[in-house]
Amino acid sequence: GEGRCRFAELPGVRTFTGAATVFMSHCWGGRWGDLVAAACAGADTRRVVWIDVFAVRQWPGNGADLDFRGVLEGCAAAIVAAAPIEGTLLKDGDGDEGMNSFKAREAFL
Repeated sequence: GEGRCRFAELPGVRTFTGAATVFMSHCWGGRWGDLVAAACAGADTRRVVWIDVFAVRQWPGNGADLDFRGVLEGCAAAIVAAAPIEGTLLKDGDGDEGMNSFKAREAFL
């Protein structure tokens, strides 16, 4: 119905939005502050961050909003915010379980 828009489309917010340069994703169970901290860390003031809760209509029938490929194609970077994890996350290319969160981050940069 009328008035069911994305948060980013509200008149009082629209002037602060633009084409996304960074796509952000986070765990639904994650803390909001972790997402905000990840978005702000080392941020260029020209960075426009795409965050689903602001860009996706939170109403039934929003299927087109859930295909993020177009957004990702237009972004120069993607950030995944996750709480710190102790220990091994991934196996390296040799099958060794020695890749911690720092190595994983470096592997994808």
